[in-house]
Amino acid sequence: MKKLFIPILLVFTLVSFAQNGPHKMNKENEFTPEQQAIIKTKQMVLQLDLNNFQENQLLALNEKRAENRQKLMESHRAMKEGEEKLSSDERFNMKNKMLDAQITYQNEIKKVLEVKQFEEWRTSKKRNYSMNKRKTHGERKQKMK
Repeated sequence: MKKLFIPILLVFTLVSFAQNGPHKMNKENEFTPEQQAIIKTKQMVLQLDLNNFQENQLLALNEKRAENRQKLMESHRAMKEGEEKLSSDERFNMKNKMLDAQITYQNEIKKVLEVKQFEEWRTSKKRNYSMNKRKTHGERKQKMK
């Protein structure tokens, strides 16, 4: 009986841990847009060694961007709750607006940063993008199993 008890206990323990999937912390929802902008700006100050003038300009840019992102996320939630299906033209327009906003943000950042700082910001952005892409690909694999 003792020999059977330990493997059964082990199996139940493993099964209970297997049921707990990866927990996603939605960090963006726990802060206000102003707080998100301050955190993003301070991260950029540390990464790019910005001066006070650059920091103040980026703070204004990041606040505007965080507010726009929050509005966009709220509209997405409203659509999800209503379970409205978007047409391909609507999806195209949403994606087009998002890319235009990213291009505008990048151009504004380019005006604020020096050439070396801008290049460093772009390389870190590319690195973060590829890391997130790998992470989401791995999550998709787990969901398929």
